Amino acid sequence: MKLSNKTKIIIILSNFFLFIVLFFILDICIYYRYLYMSSQYKYPYKGISYIKRISKNFSKEKIEKEIFEQNFRPIENKDSSNAPIILFGCSFVEGHMLNEKETMSYKLGQQANAPIYNRAKGGWGPQHMLFQLRSPLLYKEIRKPSFIIYTFIEDHTTRGFISSDSILYGGLPTFTYKKEGNSLKYSEIENYIFKFPLLCLIKKCIFYTKVSKEQKAEMTKLHFLEAKKAIEKHWKGVPFIIFLFDSNYAILASIDALRDSGIHIITYQELMSAAPHKPEYTISEYDVHPNAKAWDIITPKLYYYINNINSQDITISQYIEKDLLDYFSKNEDEKIKNIKDLITKREFASAFSLCAYDRELIKQKKTTKYRASLAYIIWCFGNFIDFTKTKSVQNFFTKIAKKINPQNSMYNNTD
Repeated sequence: MKLSNKTKIIIILSNFFLFIVLFFILDICIYYRYLYMSSQYKYPYKGISYIKRISKNFSKEKIEKEIFEQNFRPIENKDSSNAPIILFGCSFVEGHMLNEKETMSYKLGQQANAPIYNRAKGGWGPQHMLFQLRSPLLYKEIRKPSFIIYTFIEDHTTRGFISSDSILYGGLPTFTYKKEGNSLKYSEIENYIFKFPLLCLIKKCIFYTKVSKEQKAEMTKLHFLEAKKAIEKHWKGVPFIIFLFDSNYAILASIDALRDSGIHIITYQELMSAAPHKPEYTISEYDVHPNAKAWDIITPKLYYYINNINSQDITISQYIEKDLLDYFSKNEDEKIKNIKDLITKREFASAFSLCAYDRELIKQKKTTKYRASLAYIIWCFGNFIDFTKTKSVQNFFTKIAKKINPQNSMYNNTD
């Protein structure tokens, strides 16, 4: 039976309407998934409603106001006359799932007997540190510190390009910096359309496959070099330390340039004599954020390190640097094993950072970037909407991803 033009139009409009409804259902699911996660915190995030978030207009000035009004951890030893210490980073530094007295900032405060300003939030990256260091508000609020410490995790390399997590967790819109010559220029707010978590997630998945490791290395380096310049401009001579909680090629490839600029670097392995994310030092087997036991060991050693920073040979252990560079540039089989392990532990941010394997398959022409991107997006959906904390939903979407892109071994991790 031949359909009339009117009927065709009705069918098209009905399908379009159904698509919009399904889009918003999934978008809201992703958004409330994040709210559910943040509600598990003993120290919850300052959040805003779904409607308020997607309808809110942000200028650079409003972002600045939002950042400096965040619900940061309390200032330790606020009344101490000693020079403060400033901490930058993400949920690791903020203290994911930790009580106040279990956090890095509290324990460092106990060691230093100085004010500790914890300027970290979940989902944040190096651009949030740089934004604060370039803002006059920071220098009005905090007097000259004795040290500034940034705790780096591997996903920060990606966040420096596109930060979707901060939209969902803290209510801030996506913002990044763009390379202009040998410096970074603030990038105006993304288009309105990327205020939606689903679209931002899709963009992040697709965008990641298009960025080379050399580009990531360059942007990672520039974020820290620009941060160092901002520190020297306002607080000349204040040591800037990068604490590598874990590492990837981008930060390792930048080490020489960072050292040459006067930035100090210390690694988790040097402080703990253990690999990052060892179960006894994490929140749970499914959550690799550091627990109180980890900070009990790390902070005294870190404080000793910064107090002796001018009398030590401040270098990364050569075997650590060599092993990690070899690992990220050559050992593909080991990389796949690590991705599987991270998925099993539900540490999806870290798994995401190691997903460059898809790019290697693309180079070998065993798959296409479109199939790789589509498979990974579907796999992400399974993880993001799985409220049950079981593997049933995850496995369902993983099997679909495997059918789309069977070349990627990471999708073999199904029951």
